[in-house]
Amino acid sequence: MTDAPPALPLERPVLVIGFGNVLRGDDGVGPVVADMVTRWNLAGVLAQSLHQLVPELAEQISNSRNVIFVDADLSSTTDSVTTSPIDPGSTTTPIGHVSDPGQLLALARDLFGLCPRAYLIRIPVSTINLGESLSPLAEAGVKDALSRIAILLDEHGGPLLPVSSRKSPQSSASPPHPGPLILGDANKGIVP
Repeated sequence: MTDAPPALPLERPVLVIGFGNVLRGDDGVGPVVADMVTRWNLAGVLAQSLHQLVPELAEQISNSRNVIFVDADLSSTTDSVTTSPIDPGSTTTPIGHVSDPGQLLALARDLFGLCPRAYLIRIPVSTINLGESLSPLAEAGVKDALSRIAILLDEHGGPLLPVSSRKSPQSSASPPHPGPLILGDANKGIVP
């Protein structure tokens, strides 16, 4: 395993990328999570809902402080959401559809010279049939994933400040909570 990438300046945003097909039931959990993070309206956090990963994301990734990818996990053998760090992969695959977050990190590194610290949150799902509704398993996973993102933002992304609540540097007020989250055992499975 390689050393962790250096922490990048706080003025760079934290990028949350939720990807999957919202028309295939539980496969859409990544975009659902990204949409909810967008509604938190946090300064320095940019969330994107995408159908799939594409090479064009490499530049935006290289300009981010940290990246959190969120995806469905149909092959999971447990009901537990997992969070793991991602190392840059190889860029030897043809450019087009990029299915692996590690390939995108490598592309950002190779093309733009920067590769931020990144994490992959995988949400266990039970079905990817046609339809827009989520199963109870996926709904529970969305709540857990949001809790994990809040923890990662707090640990690696700076304070959680809604854009409308930004205070001057002299203010000592504690930041408001980003929204209703169920923390439970949210840090289970997070690898520092």
